[in-house]
Amino acid sequence: MKRFVWLALCMACTTPKSEFDSAEDAGPDGAGASDDGDVVGLVDEDGDDGDADDDGTADDDGTADDDGTADDDGTADDDGADGADGADGADGDDGAADDGSADDGADGGISPPDCTVATLDFSVRVEDGDGPCASPCDKDDDLTYYATVTNSMSVNCMISTPSDCLLEDIEVVVSGPMGSTIETYSPVCAEVVTDHVISAGETVEESVEGGMLNYGNFVIVANFAMESSAAYASTTIAVE
Repeated sequence: MKRFVWLALCMACTTPKSEFDSAEDAGPDGAGASDDGDVVGLVDEDGDDGDADDDGTADDDGTADDDGTADDDGTADDDGADGADGADGADGDDGAADDGSADDGADGGISPPDCTVATLDFSVRVEDGDGPCASPCDKDDDLTYYATVTNSMSVNCMISTPSDCLLEDIEVVVSGPMGSTIETYSPVCAEVVTDHVISAGETVEESVEGGMLNYGNFVIVANFAMESSAAYASTTIAVE
């Protein structure tokens, strides 16, 4: 009788351990565990866990890996290697010259040739209160003097002057063999060397306000701010 009871107890104690181990190892989703405690085969139904892998390789969901390499969706990795260095133009070198100079002729290109008195036409006219006058101009009106220069060439040319005016002055000279200058009028100019570019066929005009003149005949001389003494124009008026 004692032997029977002992055998029954031994049989109860010898129930196969694999049934209990398989239940414990299965876990909630049926994944097993390795002997060293690492997770083995813990995957979703579609086989993608969406997390960073141990070796840091890219996952299908494009999240950043441990080593920061580029993901499938092209988002920046932990090290910012995907475009973070600004190689796509962030360094500001798009279209800019190394020395900062502008492109497309920003230096103004080749300067036009100098104008000469042989290629320029000079003229001067006088106006009183009623408009242009010559014979006569009204002695009761202040006169205004207009000097013009025209580029007769088919190309642009340039005149360099010591100020920003092309006109140097207007002289009023008494007509006759013994005539003398009785008035000189100068324009108001900035004292800065200026390059005046006159286009082909262009006429440039500048004016000076004068005063009243007495009865008589006068030669009006317009002197232009060029080195040549031939850079002038003249006209004769009568004042009555």
